[in-house]
Amino acid sequence: MRNKYPFLALLPLLLLLCHTTVAQTRGAITGIVLSADTQEPLADVMLQLQGTDRWAISNTDGQFRFEGVPYGEAVLQAKRIGYATKLHTLQFSQPETQVTVQLEVNSLALKEVQITATEAKVGSTSMIERKAIEHVQPTNLADVLQLLPGQLATNPNLSVAQQALLRQAPTSDPEAARMNALGTAIVLDNVPLSNNANLQSNVTILNSGPTALPPFSSVAGRGMDLRQIPAENIESVEVIRGIPSARHGDLTSGAVLVNTRAGAFRPQLRGRFNPQMIQTAFGAGFKLGDRDILNIEADLTTAQDEVRNPTERYQRLSTDLKWTRFWLPERQLSTTTKLMLYGTLDQQKQDPNDLRYQTRHYANDRGLLLSSNGRWQVGTGWLQQVQYTLSGSYSQQDSYFQDLVTRDIFPVTDAMHNTTKVARYGESEYLNTTSVSGKPLNLYGRLELNAVRELLGTRHRLSLGSEWRTDANFGDGRQFDPTRPPRQNYSAGDRPRSYREVPPLHQLAFYLEDQISGSMLNKNYLLQIGLRHDNIVHYGRVLAPRLNASLEILPAIWLRAGHGLTSKAPPLQFLYPGNRYFDFVNFNYYARNPAERLVVMTTYVIEPQTRHFTSATSAKNEVGLDFRRGDWSGTVTFFSEKLRNGYGMRRELLGFIMPVLYAVETPEGQPPVLAVDPNRKQEAFGAYDTSANTGNSNNTGIEYSLNIPEIRAIRTSFNINGAWLRTNSFDSGEFPDFNRVLSASNQNPERVPVYRTGRDVVSERLNTSVRLIHRIPELRFVFSALAQTIWIDRNKSNDLSPYPVAYIKPGGEVVKLSPEEAMQDEYTNLRRGIGITYSTWEKQPPLWLFNVRLTKEWGKGYGFSFYANNFVAHRPYYQSPRTNTFSQRNPVLFFGSELHITL
Repeated sequence: MRNKYPFLALLPLLLLLCHTTVAQTRGAITGIVLSADTQEPLADVMLQLQGTDRWAISNTDGQFRFEGVPYGEAVLQAKRIGYATKLHTLQFSQPETQVTVQLEVNSLALKEVQITATEAKVGSTSMIERKAIEHVQPTNLADVLQLLPGQLATNPNLSVAQQALLRQAPTSDPEAARMNALGTAIVLDNVPLSNNANLQSNVTILNSGPTALPPFSSVAGRGMDLRQIPAENIESVEVIRGIPSARHGDLTSGAVLVNTRAGAFRPQLRGRFNPQMIQTAFGAGFKLGDRDILNIEADLTTAQDEVRNPTERYQRLSTDLKWTRFWLPERQLSTTTKLMLYGTLDQQKQDPNDLRYQTRHYANDRGLLLSSNGRWQVGTGWLQQVQYTLSGSYSQQDSYFQDLVTRDIFPVTDAMHNTTKVARYGESEYLNTTSVSGKPLNLYGRLELNAVRELLGTRHRLSLGSEWRTDANFGDGRQFDPTRPPRQNYSAGDRPRSYREVPPLHQLAFYLEDQISGSMLNKNYLLQIGLRHDNIVHYGRVLAPRLNASLEILPAIWLRAGHGLTSKAPPLQFLYPGNRYFDFVNFNYYARNPAERLVVMTTYVIEPQTRHFTSATSAKNEVGLDFRRGDWSGTVTFFSEKLRNGYGMRRELLGFIMPVLYAVETPEGQPPVLAVDPNRKQEAFGAYDTSANTGNSNNTGIEYSLNIPEIRAIRTSFNINGAWLRTNSFDSGEFPDFNRVLSASNQNPERVPVYRTGRDVVSERLNTSVRLIHRIPELRFVFSALAQTIWIDRNKSNDLSPYPVAYIKPGGEVVKLSPEEAMQDEYTNLRRGIGITYSTWEKQPPLWLFNVRLTKEWGKGYGFSFYANNFVAHRPYYQSPRTNTFSQRNPVLFFGSELHITL
């Protein structure tokens, strides 16, 4: 792993596979694509030979041609927006073979319409196609993910940030959930969306826990906010939960690959309505001449969580422009250039009746993304295809909050470095206004070479690529009046901060992958072997091998297995948390006469050290079984994932020695005259929040899915999926008992104990989702019902050691303790109490949820959809045995409708 160029070790293998070939007879495949309805030729159909990187685009006469195809079986895939994807299998042994491919309009009149997720042959990957997305009636990408095995159905919700949670049980540990979302890569049209430069955060100043979120909506230090990705223009979503291809980096949990529409189609208008939201979307694809296509997409959404509370509102405006161009005489080069503009506003206005506290906050994000994707089909020699992706995104993030701060008259200083100086007295009541302005810039580039070779009866599909990522922030940062700061306590100061001083984050990666297909002992097999090398500049390197294997052990029954390592670079939020300030009072004389007042303060500035940070890594292992016989299909997968070096926040303590000054003279009408030397020195503690690289989680579980084909007598098919998930999240670092310092009765204890870890939480969930899908193609009608059951939902905390591993003296000295010393009576008062209530399982009873959805098309181009979630209004109360508090389970009864029109 420490080899400077470990990737070069695989280059001999690449060269061997590229040049060691066997002679084969090759021919040409030519054909025409027709509309099944009108029998007219279809242009701009993407045709690809599966298992290769060979592709062609049908011309205006619907014709296409493949040269140099090896004799034998070939599977031809044909795709075009608005039409159902077609797989055409053919056997050919002639110099030229002609085929005719007929595509059907993608509508509910088809005999087969897939409205659930389907599983891939290699690795744990789910594919969600356009019709399945439309039937869910999603408002954003988060709603689409509920089709995955093990995911729970939820109501559309735009009032809070939406995050992905893959293969992890819901846990009371907020850092584990945030790390899972942070480690989920969101890839939009081959461009990984980056949240690494998001710095829209606040400093708690010990008013709440170190993991507390800011008062405004923000996903800084977390995954992407999925509300920003409208679902209307999504053509397909591929979710990789298992071991990803070596192409995908900067992730630990998985990857969500989103492909939006690119191609010619008639203008479409869609409106969605529910009690909390109104959404309007428009999309169209225009053919410009013989080689150009222009796509326009727009989405406008307004949402209000509580109709009776007009002060809270979420608004989203998104526009996509795509230009697709086919170059060269035979269209061997295809490029797509995309410009995406978006704006979101998540706000809480000031209540007109709130004249006293004047509370309000908002988060206003505006940005653009410019990208270009290209594929060049070389078709000569060993090199078959070259792909590239270039993108740049820039956004303006403006957050704001204000509230009334009431406290005793207190000293305040604006010192920005270590110093002792005369300070001033702040107001006992004032309106604090704090703004956070960020300007993230994200740059991305990828170049990939592809080759397909035959070697000893096996097919090798080789990929060699390189990636570059840069994340920076040029915003004004967190700003406020230093004399009217946000709430602060315990001598912890606060200062404005600019983000322009934060260095950018650079990443360089190389990867090599070989996808092998063949047969052995009359058994088919698939192998995906990859190696990825990530270099996070200044923060280390990671060498990540990845393997997926599938073997057909019986006809139509495949055994799968996989192992791999993934890594996630630390975002700027954790690498540069900002300076921490401690303001101690050396002398305080508050006289009736303002002219006689004097306060002197010493400021200590602490810069949290993060150069020791390393990438968070996840070791993934899985084994599964798939079967596909006719229309029957099913899969079951056992997985184990171990995340190490996760990112989060924790509270630290420092010891200080503070000089105490005294007055030698108090003249009338003037401030006191202080002695040159201090009277004495006083020891004190200071607490502050900083980033940590010590998060861990172990996720194990079983995912399962079964598709039962349509029972013709009742025109109904079934999909059954679910998962058993177990998550153990814990912190491998050490933490001081800061509560002893922050206690109002004892702010200067003689010893503060340090313990091995502060959290070790276990959560389990077992759920099943049964979907009934009733179709009447003649009426263009689909009805689905969901019966979701949570069989197991429990959590506990593992036993923590009550004994300290060290203690801190008031001056800052740390004294280590051996296990034997920690058990001595001398340190009895340093032991922590362990609540037995939390070390036993808290089990909630089984829970049922019933949802219904229907979609109806009226002829070509018009349709209506409706859904009702929890239509039986089953929301049982649950009383926690730990806290004796009551809570209602299940989402509220919720309904919505949709109308779409094709012009």
